[in-house]
Amino acid sequence: MVVELVKEKWSNVINTVTIGATKEEGGTRSSKVVVGGESTLPYLFVEGDMPNRPAIAME
Repeated sequence: MVVELVKEKWSNVINTVTIGATKEEGGTRSSKVVVGGESTLPYLFVEGDMPNRPAIAME
């Protein structure tokens, strides 16, 4: 018996937000956090692109 994965349809892309700016970018921070940019629902890696690592996760 073959089990098929049910895939959710998601056609939008989440906006990308950068928090902080390094000295090269004119800021004063030593690092920055980039969130967003996903083209899939949360944690469904097979169904779309997730260009940035999750920064905050709560359940």
